[in-house]
Amino acid sequence: MFDALARQLAQPDPHDLASEERLALLVDHEILHRANRRLGRLLKTARLRVPACVDDIDYRHPRSRERSHMAPLTSADWVTQALNLGSTGTTG
Repeated sequence: MFDALARQLAQPDPHDLASEERLALLVDHEILHRANRRLGRLLKTARLRVPACVDDIDYRHPRSRERSHMAPLTSADWVTQALNLGSTGTTG
């Protein structure tokens, strides 16, 4: 958070931010920083053989996957609703 404050103070801003806005930006930066560190730690702990990300899915490949069908799955609402997910079809 200190580094973010130092960066804020180093940047001259013609629309000088109110102290509440400046504090909100610092808190947002800290929350994002902690979330990224947590994600990095979890991915390292998972020891995945192949790094995979939903954003890296190639929808041009003929696997009958469509971005419009995958988007609701990425929000993970089905997990919070205690639903199961089964996927069939070709892999790769």
